Amino acid sequence: MFKTPRPFKIKISKAKLYYMYHIQDMTYMEIAKELGISHSTVRERILLYGIPIILRNRRGTKSSRWKEGRYQDEVGYIHIYKPGHPDSKDSNILEHRLIMEGMIGRRLKPEEVVHHKNGIKNDNRPENLRLFEDTGSHTKFHHQEQSPIDFQMYR
Repeated sequence: MFKTPRPFKIKISKAKLYYMYHIQDMTYMEIAKELGISHSTVRERILLYGIPIILRNRRGTKSSRWKEGRYQDEVGYIHIYKPGHPDSKDSNILEHRLIMEGMIGRRLKPEEVVHHKNGIKNDNRPENLRLFEDTGSHTKFHHQEQSPIDFQMYR
């Protein structure tokens, strides 16, 4: 049986909805908050009015997965959203490098390496960080850290 649509309790014109969604580039949630309705109502009206749906790949603060600009990568390092930083890649920079810059009062050189003393990659407390001038000195430190074998005792 076909149901007759019930009249809208909240009046939103097609033009206003189109303007907010396409021209102002607002999300369903932003429109809903401004109009005092649910985001599902906004979506229903957009579909009903035939307004083209925008498939958005929102980044940064517009992302639905925004976590105040911090995320942990698959290796364990923390990345910080810093779009204006000269060393940022995709507007992100490694947190331990940013903290080290604050500790020494200057930008790090690309060849400098920040080492985590306790080996925990997301432990970015200043007392847990150490700066090496290059990858070679960092690697040398790790080899010295391992106890060398005393070959004299085998002669």
